[in-house]
Amino acid sequence: MAVGENLEEFQYYTQSMLQTYDIFDAISGAMVRKIIDLGWRLNRFSVIESGILSIEMNGYERTFNKPLLTSIRHKDFHSHIQKKD
Repeated sequence: MAVGENLEEFQYYTQSMLQTYDIFDAISGAMVRKIIDLGWRLNRFSVIESGILSIEMNGYERTFNKPLLTSIRHKDFHSHIQKKD
């Protein structure tokens, strides 16, 4: 368990996984515990990833009305293109 995680959710997750898998010896018990641990950690990673992306995107406003590049305003640029034609 990490700081901020819900103990009741973890206990419910653990119990539901233990009911799903049949433990018939020490090896299967260890494997089921590892599945529970890895499953919980994978769920945690998706939450962390969402949080990181939310932080990175905070303040970033991109609309389709705003171009990514500003228009070129150099006076010689347009005259140079016209001379080539």
